Amino acid sequence: MRFKTRKFLAVIILMSIILAGCGGVEQTTPTADPQALIREGRDALKAGDTQTAIAKLEAATKADPKSAKAFFLLGNACYKTNPTKAIDAYKKALELSPDNPDYLTNLGVAYYVAGRLGDSEKTLRKAVEKVPNDATANYLLGVTLLQEGNTDAALSQFVKANSLDPNMPEPYYGLGMAYKLKGEKSKAIDAFRHFLKIGPGQDPRAMDEARKQLQDLGAK
Repeated sequence: MRFKTRKFLAVIILMSIILAGCGGVEQTTPTADPQALIREGRDALKAGDTQTAIAKLEAATKADPKSAKAFFLLGNACYKTNPTKAIDAYKKALELSPDNPDYLTNLGVAYYVAGRLGDSEKTLRKAVEKVPNDATANYLLGVTLLQEGNTDAALSQFVKANSLDPNMPEPYYGLGMAYKLKGEKSKAIDAFRHFLKIGPGQDPRAMDEARKQLQDLGAK
């Protein structure tokens, strides 16, 4: 599947950031140990078995309706295939643990995936207010702003994210896109090149897309 340029930014987020917060359907009973279900769900998610992960984590939320962690991980398991369900899960996690910035950040990403950019921006701004020095939250806000067409504001967020963590690859991609849209070709080329330099281990599609951007910019 070929991703459009701006949409591809979401792929970088989802493949390299949100899953970092994650640490055949089996039947469970209402009396099952919620902590065991959470561990099994997280392990299934890490193994790529999303169906089992969702089943385990749904069971965990039923076994312990006050477990913010269970709802958070359920959101992580659902965001790609069912962002609406992920949004509901993250909201519940936030009801149970209102001060957790990770829950806000992931809710913002789920809104983004669902195409609810206004809600994504609003939520990610709240996350940045809670953790202003968090590079990931600032980067994600930049992605949403870029998707909304607010290139200057997005660029400011990418610059801030980059200053907070110069070793984080994703902001360099964002910088490349923002500079390209602003017509600042040399800065865009430098940003994409740096992304490729420090980005091994990223989603290979992101690396390929950065190379395509450099070709489009006429980089040699």
